[in-house]
This record gives sequence, C-alpha cells and structure tokens, in this order.
Amino acid sequence: MKRDNDDTLSTLGRKDPLEVDWLSQKLQKLPFPPKRQSKNNTFTIITWNIWFAPYEWELRLEALLSECLQQHPDVLCFQEVTTNVHRCMLNCQYLRSRYEPTELSLPHGYDCAIWIRKDSSRLEVNSTNTLPLESIYGRRGLLVDLEVASSSSRKKNDTPAKIRVVATHLESGRHMEMTRRKQLDALFSDMKETPCGNTKDIKPHVAFLVGDFNLDPSYAENEVVDANSTDLWKLLKPKNDPGYTEDTYQNQMRFEAHGKHKQVRYDRIVMMDLAEHSISQPMQAPPKYMCVPTAIERLGVEPFDSAKTIWPSDHFGLVAVLEMEG
Repeated sequence: MKRDNDDTLSTLGRKDPLEVDWLSQKLQKLPFPPKRQSKNNTFTIITWNIWFAPYEWELRLEALLSECLQQHPDVLCFQEVTTNVHRCMLNCQYLRSRYEPTELSLPHGYDCAIWIRKDSSRLEVNSTNTLPLESIYGRRGLLVDLEVASSSSRKKNDTPAKIRVVATHLESGRHMEMTRRKQLDALFSDMKETPCGNTKDIKPHVAFLVGDFNLDPSYAENEVVDANSTDLWKLLKPKNDPGYTEDTYQNQMRFEAHGKHKQVRYDRIVMMDLAEHSISQPMQAPPKYMCVPTAIERLGVEPFDSAKTIWPSDHFGLVAVLEMEG
C-alpha cells in the first residue's frame, strides 16, 4: 500500500514521533464544534479498534483522534493500543488538556485504553478497575465508574448519576467461541456485582460494555450478549442496516492488508440498565436517573488522504449519544 506524497494530514519528516508532541500541532487546528451548553444533558461514548499495524500509524492516529475529538465525547475507549500509540497520546498536550487516561501505563503492549473528558462541573471519575478474563492473549475488561451530573440534577443539587463503562477486546478467532462465552459471562457478572469504588453497597445506575467483541450478531455466542444487555445499534437502527464495523468492500485498506473480503459487526456498544426499568421502554417506570439512547453512528468510514487509500483503522469506530434525564 503506497501513500500519495500529497497528504491532507501532516508528515513527520525526520522527527521521532515518540519524542515530539506532533499531535498537538495538528489537532489544535481542527474546527471543533462549540462545547455543549448546560441545558444539553447528553452523554457520549466512543469505541474504536485503532489497528495495531505499523502501516502509516502516525497519520492514522492523527486522523482517528481528529474524528473522535470532533464528536466531543465524554468517554473514549480504544482497543489494540500499542506502547508507541499510548506514549504519543500521553505526550499530546492538546489531548491531555481535554482528556485524561484511566491508566498512565498499560499492562500489555497491545491493550485497551479509556480516556475521560475533563469537566469537573459534571463529570468525575469515581474509580477504575481491571476485570480479569480467561485469555491466551492477555485480554481483560477495563472498568471506570463515573459520576455524571445532568443540568437538572445540578440545579436541584441532587446526587449525580453513577455510570459504569467497561472497555474490552474479546478473544480473536471464530474457533474461540467457548472462550468468548466465558469472557462475556464474566464481564456481565462483574459489571452487575462490582461495587462502585470502595463502597460495598452502592451499584451503578447503568453500565456499558463497549469494544471489539470479535463476534458478529450471527454467531451463536451472541445469545449471551442479548440475554444480558441491549445492543444500541439494534435498538436505534433499521433492521436492514447491518452496521458493519469491518467491511472490505468499503475499506480498501483493510482488504489489501488481509487479502480477502469480510463484512462483520464485531464492534459494539451495549447497555445494561441496572435500574428497575426497560431501556427500550424508558417512560413506563422512570427511575431517578435514566440514560436514554438517542443516536449511534460509525466513525472512520472514509479515507482521509488525497489518494483515497488510507483509513484511520481497519475497523470503523462507533459513537453513541444518550440523553440523561433525572
């Protein structure tokens, strides 16, 4: 895969990308949308498998973060984060002034990472945790508990909503069905039973499991997902929209890297409502807090270079928006 010399994004020249804050120089020039007004009670999550391959990784990282930040998310969840990528993100002062990682160092050189938007007026990290998984690849669940205040709760001085987000990258390979089943069972159980922070009794109001599940909705182990959560793509999109997050017919870079066609929806944002009501029918028995899913879209579906040959990743990302009520 040869890149056109006339890129729409930066080239690094002879500078060491691990030592120079090259990301800030480019991200600060982006036309970001205005920050939300306090009356907008939205909560936004992004998940994206950023592809560990070295192919044009600096340009792809720049393009990927550019697209993410323009969504003004509250939580960023990444998979296949390499040591080099994590180091560059930590060195990016433009990013660090707006978001903070839940971990400064990753236990593996190929891992999940979560970044949280800095907004002390409405968003506070309560605790973080690692959920161990049976895995030959060192896969895990990365948990963060948040306290999120809506504008109405701030006006009434109410206790913020407790929102749990777990990012994961389930076992790869179609033949690893039983391992993925065990991983999903463990994750859903821990998401329900793990208390918030150091407390023993306080549980989150709502929880999200996001990431690369390595299973398409057609796979048998998907029944574990359906039994424990609501898939936001299935909830919000028409039945005839497959929502492929790996699609070699749309992402030529992915096809050239692997040499065969593939169309699957591996990447998910699923929701566990731990309050006593159904999120598909949220108004029947409204609790004190509700997170009502309103939108979900794919990210990174177009090439970003002038030659139209480079995508941010071999996966498409997902961004979900929820309205907070209460």
